[in-house]
Amino acid sequence: MSAKRAELKKASLNKNYKTVCLDCKAEPVKTCDYRGAKQEGPSTKSGGAQELKNELREVREELKEKMEEIKQIKDVMDKDFDKLKEFVEIMKDMQKDMDEKMDVLINIQKHKFKA
Repeated sequence: MSAKRAELKKASLNKNYKTVCLDCKAEPVKTCDYRGAKQEGPSTKSGGAQELKNELREVREELKEKMEEIKQIKDVMDKDFDKLKEFVEIMKDMQKDMDEKMDVLINIQKHKFKA
């Protein structure tokens, strides 16, 4: 049965190929005159290139401004972070002082109960 299927497939492929080839008709080839396009091309390209250069220059200027803003924000954040670190150090020192005072109070309480 598989041999028959293979023969049928082969026959149908050949038949399809032949019918497709016979159905194809030669169409006239369209030609374009590129001389006119070439003459117009460079003038529009140079104008477009100049426009792109101007846009690029504007984008660069905007980018520089944004980078300057980011730098200023970073400086402010660095200062705030330094202040925060300083605050944390002060809090740690206060905690140490409080712990020492608590130890003194605990020792005083112990001595009162012993006496």
